[in-house]
Amino acid sequence: MVGRYPVLPVTATQPRRRYVPSVERWGGLLLLAAILIDSPACRSGVALLGDANPPETVVSSDESSDESIADAVADGVEDTPPIPDGPDSVGPSCPVWATTTPRPTPGDGTEAMPFFGLREALNGRGDCDRVRLLGGPDAYSARVDLTLEEGEALVIEADPGADAPPRLASVDGEAGLAVRGRGSLVLEGLAFAGGQASRGGCLDAEVSRIELRRTTWNGCESSGDGGAVFVLADYVELTDSAFEDCMAVGEGGGAALAGRTDSATVVVRGSAFRRNEAAHGAGLALQVISVDVRIEGSRFVANRASESGAAVFGNLGGVMTGNLFVDNIGGPSGGAVVGNGGWPAAEVVNNVFLRNRAASVTTGGTSCCDPAGALQLRPAYGTIRNNLFIDNVSEPDAEYGQSGPGALMTGDGEVRVLNNTFVGNSSSRSAHLGVSRVVLTGNIFWGGEGDAGTTSSAGLPGDAVVEYCDSFEVPEPPFIGFEVGVGNVAMDPLFVDRVACDFRLRADSPVRDASDPSASFRDVDGTRGDMGAFGGPAGDWVPLTEEGP
Repeated sequence: MVGRYPVLPVTATQPRRRYVPSVERWGGLLLLAAILIDSPACRSGVALLGDANPPETVVSSDESSDESIADAVADGVEDTPPIPDGPDSVGPSCPVWATTTPRPTPGDGTEAMPFFGLREALNGRGDCDRVRLLGGPDAYSARVDLTLEEGEALVIEADPGADAPPRLASVDGEAGLAVRGRGSLVLEGLAFAGGQASRGGCLDAEVSRIELRRTTWNGCESSGDGGAVFVLADYVELTDSAFEDCMAVGEGGGAALAGRTDSATVVVRGSAFRRNEAAHGAGLALQVISVDVRIEGSRFVANRASESGAAVFGNLGGVMTGNLFVDNIGGPSGGAVVGNGGWPAAEVVNNVFLRNRAASVTTGGTSCCDPAGALQLRPAYGTIRNNLFIDNVSEPDAEYGQSGPGALMTGDGEVRVLNNTFVGNSSSRSAHLGVSRVVLTGNIFWGGEGDAGTTSSAGLPGDAVVEYCDSFEVPEPPFIGFEVGVGNVAMDPLFVDRVACDFRLRADSPVRDASDPSASFRDVDGTRGDMGAFGGPAGDWVPLTEEGP
């Protein structure tokens, strides 16, 4: 065992268990999707303010250095026999080339005479650490098992001159690529599809370090965790990759990312998760307990979770910044993003939460769970700063008509909610948020159905302080420990264009220069801070739009 995840024996002759999902297993997800209600606001799409700056350019493999691959040693992983080298200990020239076009004579791994298929290229690569796949009309078989020894680094990449990404497909219910060992792996510019397994339908990897660059994953399925990808590593990076129409019965319809130690690093950058399904974390499941987690510049669109976290589920102990969460539907335990951890330095900043939903249910004769439509953190530590929460909904259960807050719920910790804009969120009780042990400063609360402000959750005391906020309605009676501070107003914030989802403030807005006057809340130009998502020191940002990879 490695942590809570077993090491599975993988050999070249013993494929992993096949998995063919039943139609009935996903019946609940189909019923859950039926709760989606057309919202009159922002109907034209996520126009907002235009696209954010593109993610960092990924250096091509020709220009990259082996120094980008860590030589970290992963403890406790069972060794399995590696794919043998060719007869020549030195091997062919590097990179080694592969094709899906059969040859009348054996290839030698050169571009002129490439090996046939991925397995032959790996078998014949010798000491070469780079395998390059030529494009073509046919797909490579992804059913390959690979072992990387300690300190060994391997790159499997697309031909940079190919018109389309080389495809790696699994057929007839087969599993995809399986990688074990203590080495490092980079997959770049490849398209995976169709894998089915009990874990990681298209990729199941237990290595020291793994990077997925400009990859696509489509139609992958798992009867456990990781519909497309399951990774257990000390360092995981997903860059400019797309996960679409993948499913997991457990966690991580798109990807389930786990770390061997508390110091593991997870980076998800410039990627897209669309129409994936799972019980928890339909887009992305974070199974790593670490403060070194970063999710940035990524899109989570129309994912479905039968339980919680339609977009992201897991341990949110790092930074989540510059992302878009739109039209995700979660179940009775939470909507788009559900975190079950947190640290004082954690941040949720400059994100857009638009038209996400959670569905309350009736169970055991009571209304269950009080889920938040957009973001739910319990325990909740750190800072939630300069985000847009627009038209999110917590659906009431059928029998009692009760639901959680429309946008945000925090509890069992201490969190600061600063300079956010809440507009048009709704539920049976609290339009915008349900909070405990929280400081609310510089926020705008506008429109929506239900109480405009806050509600108690799970019997927790309020212990909240609200100051320099616009149109926050104090609960009646106030919670124990609830404190109404100074600087609160109740005025139309005068957005630039509510219908077009432009929530910047007009020049004549009454909440300009109206936030906390202290230096730590000043705008980027040095003047007194504005209220809302575009005020304060983190207010100079451009929301991400739906268009992207």
